[in-house]
Amino acid sequence: MIVLIIKNETMTDAVLPEEIIVNNIYSIRGHKGMFGVCLAELYQLGTGQLKRQVRGNPERFPDGFMFELTPGGTKSFKVLIWHLKTRGI
Repeated sequence: MIVLIIKNETMTDAVLPEEIIVNNIYSIRGHKGMFGVCLAELYQLGTGQLKRQVRGNPERFPDGFMFELTPGGTKSFKVLIWHLKTRGI
């Protein structure tokens, strides 16, 4: 069972249903991960704020917690997504 406890707007603990978390985990080249925008949304943060938290508190996150695509990698990824969407996959 996967449980993620987050702080909501009133700073009280909130438990998200497992399906919300599982539906946002993707397998890419044999590695499971979540896109920053999805993770930021779960924590009710902007992506920039999430990146600042990870960079500013590296001891709180495991090695390899986050990586960023290069501009070329981003373009390739967008092309892949476009191809998948146009094929209905």
